[in-house]
Amino acid sequence: MKQLLETVNIPTKDININDLSIFYSVVEQYFNQNDWGYQLYKTFADDRWGAGTGTRRLMRYTSLIRSMYNNGYKHDYVMTNTDVLMKMHSTLYQAGSSVDMYHNRVILSPDMSIVNGRHRVTVCVFMKEPIISCVINPDASKRQTIKYDDIFSEYENQLLIDCECRLKNTLKLL
Repeated sequence: MKQLLETVNIPTKDININDLSIFYSVVEQYFNQNDWGYQLYKTFADDRWGAGTGTRRLMRYTSLIRSMYNNGYKHDYVMTNTDVLMKMHSTLYQAGSSVDMYHNRVILSPDMSIVNGRHRVTVCVFMKEPIISCVINPDASKRQTIKYDDIFSEYENQLLIDCECRLKNTLKLL
């Protein structure tokens, strides 16, 4: 039997936050700080995960934002293999079950890159959460860098660059 990975508390500022600007733009729009984050996210999601997925993924993400805003980030969650299997393979989850059950698990590679949890980490940064409960998977490799140049116009890419600056400035406050 494979051993469960240990959950550890990591300072948010120590997590590699590359490629989070598209996710941060959604949180900003949710809190009325821009009017373009949702559309760029839907375009990104349709490109990355298949046409027609953007709207559904945006609804799930805004549900996650609302849940974390209302309930906070749950630090005392213990990850189990059963939870992972339920998340990845359950038809209930795929049909849109409650995100509350899963909104606190972040998986990092040994170099602190986000393997699973970009949406959650982004919300934590926005909410200035100083510590995030994570699982560091020693076998995980760094995710491939997201390239926005092929998806967005020069103007939209500049919006994301500016958003990344705000994200990094927020991270400095932690």
